[in-house]
Amino acid sequence: MSNTGARAGKQTVLAFWRPVGHHSHLRQKLLAYRGTALAPGASAVVSFAVEPAALALTDAVTGDKVVRAGKYEVVFRDGTNELVHEIELRGPDRTVEAFPTA
Repeated sequence: MSNTGARAGKQTVLAFWRPVGHHSHLRQKLLAYRGTALAPGASAVVSFAVEPAALALTDAVTGDKVVRAGKYEVVFRDGTNELVHEIELRGPDRTVEAFPTA
């Protein structure tokens, strides 16, 4: 990102993910956000590290948090611009956190 203006400012980027055409009523989920201050004429790179568990959905029957195979979009927004990257997870569903039992 770049500050092309004459004043210093702060820019925040939001990272979301959303399932594409499968098993979820979830429209999108916030993964993370990062901000940086930019002087006039300055540029910066904002990066995110996303762990697979962040893509988990709660199973309606068991309550477990499960990462499911399928297509997803990872979306980055800064309030004006949006960058969309499609990913596909393959393989069997993976439980990343089991619902506690008594």
